[in-house]
Parts: sequence; C-alpha cells; structure tokens
Amino acid sequence: MAKKVIRQILLIYLTTTGIFLTIFFALWYQKLYEELVVLKGSTLRENHRNIVISILNSRFTPIDISAKNIAQSTALKFAIFDAKKIVFSNIDFDLRKAKIELKGRGICDNKVFFLLL
Repeated sequence: MAKKVIRQILLIYLTTTGIFLTIFFALWYQKLYEELVVLKGSTLRENHRNIVISILNSRFTPIDISAKNIAQSTALKFAIFDAKKIVFSNIDFDLRKAKIELKGRGICDNKVFFLLL
C-alpha cells in the first residue's frame, strides 16, 4: 500500500516537473531565437544603410544599375522593390512567398531577412 502511494506521488511529481520544464525551455528557446534574429538584424540594418547611402550618392545612375554595381562589388544579396514591382533582386527565394514573422523580421530557408519600410 505504501509503495503504491509513493509511486503515485513520484509519478505526479515527475509529470508536473516535466510539464513546467517543457514550458520553461520553450519560452527560453523563443527568447534566444528572437535575440539571435535581432543580433543578425543589426548587421543587416548597417548593410541597408550603406546600400541606401551608396544609391543616393550615385543619383545620376539608375537605381537598378547602381544596385547591380553594389551587389557585384560587395557580394551582398538584397532586393529593392516598391508597391508594384521588384526594382532589383539578387536573392535566391521569392519574397512574395516568404513568411513574415517576429514583427517584420523573418526567417526563410534559414536566412534572416528584414522588410525595412
């Protein structure tokens, strides 16, 4: 009788501990995942700023030619698009099919991308 009660108490303890640890690690993983995306995003923001400044500095060159020159010289993959069409793109996935997660930050095919509006 006593062994049965001890076994039940131990089973309840292990079950509740497992549930709480699962919740804890799931929340912890999500937090670390978001921090990793933000860390990668800081580099992307700096690249975005450099691309915009380079395009603005070459104001007499068309945007698509200027973007192509930047992409060739820096080996960066990026896209420039407006509401109607894609002006320039050298990325290897379709932006229209990409899922937007984390408030405009997203992962698509293990690549971090930002929609900077």
